[in-house]
Amino acid sequence: MTSNSVFSSVEEAPTIEAAALFDKCKNDPFPHKVNLTLGVFRNYEGEAVKIPVVKKMEIQMANDDSLNKDYLPIIGRECFCNAGIRLLLGSEHPAYLSKTAGGVQTIGGSGAVFLAARFLNRFLGYKTAYISKPSWPSHKGIFSSEGYTVKEYRYWDSVNQSLDIHGLLLDLKNAEKNSVVVLHACAHNPTGMDLTEEQWL
Repeated sequence: MTSNSVFSSVEEAPTIEAAALFDKCKNDPFPHKVNLTLGVFRNYEGEAVKIPVVKKMEIQMANDDSLNKDYLPIIGRECFCNAGIRLLLGSEHPAYLSKTAGGVQTIGGSGAVFLAARFLNRFLGYKTAYISKPSWPSHKGIFSSEGYTVKEYRYWDSVNQSLDIHGLLLDLKNAEKNSVVVLHACAHNPTGMDLTEEQWL
């Protein structure tokens, strides 16, 4: 039987590695397992764990009559965007003080990567992006779909089980001019290994 759907010619996307690992762990009969494949901590029953401070804030927000479910401004909540700029640059940075730095609120990390990729390609003409090796799988796909050549910089040294800071710095030093470099500010995905404050400087 043939399908008359307008979507019948759409090919199924390949399985995302993290999702496949999630299913493999879920189907593993071993009773004392903890599934850490999708970046969400779950208990032994497979339920997402609600962190106490998050639960407390949800209750506080539910009881705050100044919060509503109205549409946000097109760039997001201004106080949230400003807090992000302060966190990134510092409250004494000239670009923050002169209000020449801007920010937008996005739908998660991959949404932010997508918007940045499109903006930098469309308005600045950037065509090369560097992502860490390894990186979150969606990042390569996002940049590729926006017409970038995607390259990798060294990040994780699997032999020594540590950050390859020398390889990282060398690769970025030799990166093509006007390239986009994706750096995970914290909780590097998928290694969990972050740069120290000294390494950032």
